[in-house]
Amino acid sequence: MQKPVKLVSLNERKVQKGWSNYFGVLSFNELIGEVEEMISELDDIGLDSEDIIVRAQNALGEFYARLENESLTYAKSLLGIKNDVDSRIDDIKNLNR
Repeated sequence: MQKPVKLVSLNERKVQKGWSNYFGVLSFNELIGEVEEMISELDDIGLDSEDIIVRAQNALGEFYARLENESLTYAKSLLGIKNDVDSRIDDIKNLNR
């Protein structure tokens, strides 16, 4: 039996790609600043905003890509964290449906 394919709307994909491109041009310090801003927003509004979830997932992806080039050990650790966050976000989305 095949696993179901997760479909992403074209609009959601455009948003994800936009954030990915944006995070890709930031310096490491600017990327950290963006993540600190996201954490602050999460403290204020929680996980109710789809935008902040997409931004956070893309920021983690950018950190992973940069670490992968520097240290595979750290990158693997971060990938585990990213996968855990993605799984928890999927759980939250499924609860809200």
